Amino acid sequence: MSTLGSAPISIKIPSTSISDPLTHLIHKNRTKIVKKLINELPEREQKILRLRYGLDGEEERSLQEVGNIFNLSRERIRQIVARAFNQLKSHELLNQI
Repeated sequence: MSTLGSAPISIKIPSTSISDPLTHLIHKNRTKIVKKLINELPEREQKILRLRYGLDGEEERSLQEVGNIFNLSRERIRQIVARAFNQLKSHELLNQI
């Protein structure tokens, strides 16, 4: 094992594979809040966001793919996503993130 100064390199370089418990907790809390926010949107907007961004186990899809599912243009899906984000941005729960 190589050394850096008097200690092995493995001690000097923090592992990136070990998750910091605080970081994990923060991520989990943010995910919970985002899910609450999305659940307050109209059902169609919820589905579009879940498909577009791969939330709740869905596969992430392009605007065109989501548009095909809903029989809407890619531009209309983009507008719906933008409107949903504007609604989410103004929500008081967002301040908890």
